Amino acid sequence: MSRRREELAPGQPNTIVFEDYFSKSQGRTFRIDIQSPARLHELETIMRALAAGKSHRVTLSQLGDAHWVPPLADIVLQVGPSWATPRIRYEERGEKLACNWTNSIEGWQDSADETAAMTAGGPRHQYFTDRHAPLGKADSATLELAYME
Repeated sequence: MSRRREELAPGQPNTIVFEDYFSKSQGRTFRIDIQSPARLHELETIMRALAAGKSHRVTLSQLGDAHWVPPLADIVLQVGPSWATPRIRYEERGEKLACNWTNSIEGWQDSADETAAMTAGGPRHQYFTDRHAPLGKADSATLELAYME
């Protein structure tokens, strides 16, 4: 477990930590830090519900036992058209940030499969990107899912 994680949620392995950071090479990145297999499965289940059409929009701020590091206030997962490629954008809401991740039904299935595969082996992370965003696009972002790191 990282020192940063332990500072934010000491002794709370079931708490999901949501935060953002900025780097010159990747731009804005939203990090979801999960230490529990059950919580990773919870996120996978949300993605599978989007892929199955059971949900069309899910706000992760409604998850229980989560720690949000300001200014990040929410991550919204939503289904887009069948031809859509993953779109990960952020918006400023006053002094707060929100991340909007839109994907097709097939894209959510792929993301769920990639999330499920993270439980095999030791600590790992997966990056989800807006592959078609113009380089340096002001509102594009990367989503980093960190498991047991």
